[in-house]
Amino acid sequence: MRGPRISVLIATADRPELLADCLAHLRRSPFEGVEIIVLDQSRNLQHREPEEDGPERWLRHVHCPRRGKSAALNRGIAEAKGGLLAFTDDDCRVAENWLEEMHRACVDTRGEVALTGRVLAGEREGDAVIAPSLLDEGQEREYRRPAFRDVLFGNNMAIPAPVLRRVGPFDETLGPGTSWPAAEDNDLGYRLLRARVPIRYLPNLVVTHRSWRKPRQQQGLYRDYGIGQGAFYGKHARRGNLHMVARMARSLWDGGRDAAGAAVLGRGHDLRASLSFSEGLVRGFVGATLAGGGSSPRLPASGEVMSSSNGSHPEHEARRVVRRISKPRIWQYDYLMLREIAAGLRRQAAALNGKSGLEILDVGCKYTPYREFFSPRASRYVGMDLSPYHGVAVRGDALALPFRSDSFDLTLCTQAFYLMADFRHVLAEFARVTRPGGRIIVTTIGIWPHPPSDRLHRWSRRELEEVLSEFGEVRVEANGGYLQLVPQLANAVLALGVEGHLVKQHPHLGMALALPLKGIYLGVNALGLASERLVRAASASGWGVARSLCEVDRQLAINYLAVVTPKKMRQ
Repeated sequence: MRGPRISVLIATADRPELLADCLAHLRRSPFEGVEIIVLDQSRNLQHREPEEDGPERWLRHVHCPRRGKSAALNRGIAEAKGGLLAFTDDDCRVAENWLEEMHRACVDTRGEVALTGRVLAGEREGDAVIAPSLLDEGQEREYRRPAFRDVLFGNNMAIPAPVLRRVGPFDETLGPGTSWPAAEDNDLGYRLLRARVPIRYLPNLVVTHRSWRKPRQQQGLYRDYGIGQGAFYGKHARRGNLHMVARMARSLWDGGRDAAGAAVLGRGHDLRASLSFSEGLVRGFVGATLAGGGSSPRLPASGEVMSSSNGSHPEHEARRVVRRISKPRIWQYDYLMLREIAAGLRRQAAALNGKSGLEILDVGCKYTPYREFFSPRASRYVGMDLSPYHGVAVRGDALALPFRSDSFDLTLCTQAFYLMADFRHVLAEFARVTRPGGRIIVTTIGIWPHPPSDRLHRWSRRELEEVLSEFGEVRVEANGGYLQLVPQLANAVLALGVEGHLVKQHPHLGMALALPLKGIYLGVNALGLASERLVRAASASGWGVARSLCEVDRQLAINYLAVVTPKKMRQ
């Protein structure tokens, strides 16, 4: 039997009824030569074997333990066998001729092209409200360059597999289940147009978006849409793309206009939706611009074992990054935070009291920047990450560590824990693979500005202690206190805003100003260190205000280091 011509990719999580309805409508299509890949991130997922679903049609359920729609879809892109990749959502119903229309358009089109079509609102289900993000135009269009609107719709699109693999898959920092819970399709559409891949809108390519959400759910969805859209703008704006700055301004204007109109007409739901979207838009844009974010990751393959020479970055780049992180210089903009993290980990390595022959796991390690601190005491040092960076031995997800229980004496996770949405599940995995009497060492962001999200944690000391204590004895210490926040923020704004923009837009001017800016970073860092020492000295002398500042500094740090002696759970 020949392979499929179209691969349909559907990401889902904990919505079995919606998924079943979506699949039922796909089955109505008479089109042959299609595989349907369900990328399932449900928490209570029963194992399903691949199954044939009619002549020349396959239905496969792929378990994706890592949360995030984009990560799941990238997994599907890597596994798809069809030459044309089609995408819809689990709460959508495709028209009976959906597959035939996209196949016909792809065959009739010469050259590279992406396809999208009409997205209609389904009838209200119970006390639900009308589904958002709809497009219903009767005229065929073709878009060849970015404009002030998004023209690719993630629940109704088809892209030839070679095109998608050339342009790059979905940005795994965007989309439902991430810190920026939307706009992964908008970002992909923008990158396609920038790569000179036209996007065709076909009115005969029809999908119905079911209207099943209640008003409160819909309001939260609009906020998520705004956060993701703002992050999409911020991702490109921080790279010097002024077009995205203009789009952000236009979106804010449109949001304000819509809110004013809804207020005048007395439409309470529309008013709340517009305000929620605008609020999310600002949060996403500011967070992504200041903290960074957005990438075009390689396709994931959980558990893949690789040689250290197969990293996706050159070895010299890895060495440069490791040196910058593990041995920060005072003229670096983030020196104050990196200095404290490195010092804390050095103390933990020294506290191993001459032990040798340890087996160490470094989770979310990227270039394993702190390997040299612990490797003198290690007989085996395993770096694990989702992407094939230099120094990564195993590709895998922290939610399902590909190791037997009690495999390591020390489990290390530096500056990755705050990104893990299901952190209790991750901690349970850390405890499982750590031997009795071993240690788990975690460093994580405290109050340092980062994209706001319910799924991304900026920890307080108390909260971190309470969560970690569920898994063993805990000791938490500050790595870069509150007293360092203002100088660290000032340097971050200069580095990510001014310097980053100049290097992208005016390379020669940016290079010329790099040295003077390093002088500014040095001066601000030195001032921050001196101020901190002055406050601590005043506190030791009994000054009440200084004591209060030091107590705040202890409880609200930029970063924390935690050491857990895990207690073994009953299986």
